[in-house]
Amino acid sequence: MYIFRSDGAISVPGHGLGRREKPEIVVGWENFYRDRGRKVDLSGVAIPRKPLLRQWRLLIVIKMLNERLYQQCKEEYPCYRGNITDLDRWAPHHERTAEANPYAIWVLDTPEPHKELTDLSAIELRRQGIPTETLTERMLHGLRFYTETENHLDKRLMTLCAGSRNHVGLVPMVYHHGGEMCISSTSDHYVEQNNSDDGCRADPLGWKGDIRRARRVKI
Repeated sequence: MYIFRSDGAISVPGHGLGRREKPEIVVGWENFYRDRGRKVDLSGVAIPRKPLLRQWRLLIVIKMLNERLYQQCKEEYPCYRGNITDLDRWAPHHERTAEANPYAIWVLDTPEPHKELTDLSAIELRRQGIPTETLTERMLHGLRFYTETENHLDKRLMTLCAGSRNHVGLVPMVYHHGGEMCISSTSDHYVEQNNSDDGCRADPLGWKGDIRRARRVKI
């Protein structure tokens, strides 16, 4: 297993002193979780090579209920999810989970989803094999971004969490509106609006079409 460090160096198990040097970026994630009551050892997590172009952030995802992650976000800034009472029941389907082991991915770390995925629905993204953030990854991304910048993602646009589906097959969305991190949902094609059966604000400002964009990831 190779560990690619944020500074470009590569740590290789079994060489040098016979032990792997834990990259600073991994230590940072251990400290992030420790500060929130979770003591984890992430030394065995394989980190993909960092993409060369544009600004990328490493996410290391550990086994954690989405409901717990949401409550952690709520402790640090205002959040809104309508009448959803349990995020794990509401959105049980995800392309990636840390159920078996923690995992690492790189995500485009821009305040708004990148324009390259404009007008691509969740169905089209899957058809083209483009990996994008799950609901878990987007919430974690937003929490880490806020921790480091005291700012929020998605103040103008919405992240289409195309790597997840809720209990009736709709696609979760996350955005910042009215001083709150909001969670809602839309159809696979994101043209039809949710009928608000879950009590969420599906389209609070009358936003349409290309304001819902997925966030690309590298796995």
